[in-house]
Amino acid sequence: MTAGMGKTFHEGAASGLVDDPSSSPCPLCRGEYDADYSWTEPYFETNEIPHEYHDKYALSWIATDPDKGPLPDDYVRRQAISRLDNISSNRDSGKDVRPFFMAVGFHKPHLPFVFPERYLAYYPIDEVKLPSNPDAPINMPIIAAPRTSKELREYKDISDITDSQLTPGDSPGLEPLPDAKVKDLRRAYHAAMSYADDNVGKVLAALSIAKLSVSTIVVVLSDHGWSLGEHGQWEKHTNFATVTQAPLMFRVPGLTDGGIYTDQIASTTDIFPTLVDLVFETAMPRCEGAEKLCTEGNSLVPLISDPMTPVKVAAYSFFDRPIPTKVDPDPSGDWANSGADGSNTNASSSWRHRRPKRAVSLVEEPSRCIDGSGCVMGYSMVTRLEGCELRYTEWVRYEGEVANWAPTWDVIYGRELYNHSCYCSPTDHRRHKVTNIPDRYLAPMFYVDILETNNTFSSASAAVVAQLHERLRRGWQLNFG
Repeated sequence: MTAGMGKTFHEGAASGLVDDPSSSPCPLCRGEYDADYSWTEPYFETNEIPHEYHDKYALSWIATDPDKGPLPDDYVRRQAISRLDNISSNRDSGKDVRPFFMAVGFHKPHLPFVFPERYLAYYPIDEVKLPSNPDAPINMPIIAAPRTSKELREYKDISDITDSQLTPGDSPGLEPLPDAKVKDLRRAYHAAMSYADDNVGKVLAALSIAKLSVSTIVVVLSDHGWSLGEHGQWEKHTNFATVTQAPLMFRVPGLTDGGIYTDQIASTTDIFPTLVDLVFETAMPRCEGAEKLCTEGNSLVPLISDPMTPVKVAAYSFFDRPIPTKVDPDPSGDWANSGADGSNTNASSSWRHRRPKRAVSLVEEPSRCIDGSGCVMGYSMVTRLEGCELRYTEWVRYEGEVANWAPTWDVIYGRELYNHSCYCSPTDHRRHKVTNIPDRYLAPMFYVDILETNNTFSSASAAVVAQLHERLRRGWQLNFG
């Protein structure tokens, strides 16, 4: 028995449903709804439940009055608990003893941040901190910058602020928000996150009450992270670790009861092969051709018994940008942190004070990654090299089907390299200084930069670049040896 509910995935066209596939702007949509093929029980939708807090063009966040009635995630939680109760009752009576799979998707903390007002008490506004890395990374390639904070700007409380900063002829973009609004949004996001956490806890409690917890594998995950002013950015439209890192937890009765932590690299592509391994004790075949059932992920089961040994070489992500109308002659071109006098400074936290060193437009030509017009794709990976966790990205030309879905690797618009951790000692002979920044080690292998504040690609050795370049281009297949 399979049952799905809530925001397990996006409804409508994002799940293949269009009225007329031949006229759809989505050429890959079939006109069929994927949800119809995924569940043996009717899918529980919540997007049609009327509620006054669904006005997308009102406020970016609302703490609701308890007298206003249930929120959509309250309905999802109740549906999940009811399903578990029915499964338990049917098993006790012998009416239905089939194994079950249940996917419970909570909407929050998706925009708008709507949650019961009691969760605000957990986050007094005077204790909410501004992001510790509000600036664009040093030497960030221009192509890596997002075009606009479109999702957030759709809400009136945000557009009222950002539109007031525009001068005639300006296009909406990355206008900075005042510190008070940044703290306001961060507080609301954290409250919405606590609301989601509470809902997850209540479903897990119901699983235990239904006497199903001793025989049920539980996976808790999110599809992506979220920028809350880090790097001066909002939303999710980048490859920064703030966005690509997401929770992933497994609870396996009898195997993880004592708690296991691992810092090995993993990906959401690993969830399916891990569950198949746990339930059926079999390995899924890797994808090599036209297989109907295969995986590009790796089973994480070996980490249960040996959490220190890696199961894969790298985890991959990607995001697109429009093709610039003018190509930067230096693909590693960075952002100039320029003060009013033209001098370089890192004092300002405003994107408005950080302009490209050379004029490059990223907005005049829209992204066309699929239809053949072309776009720029940022292929990114997290990997480990000589004991350090790195994130490496290449921004390259991509033309979709006309190029047989392959990147044009030799047309490069920018590269990024950030070192998340380093276990080398201060006296390690491999350390070396960057001459134009005295007394700071910026070699990518040795400058610990968890917050990704410094793109160190330009200081990487040829050997390091070659190794990362090869790993990125081999992609997920590298994880299979």
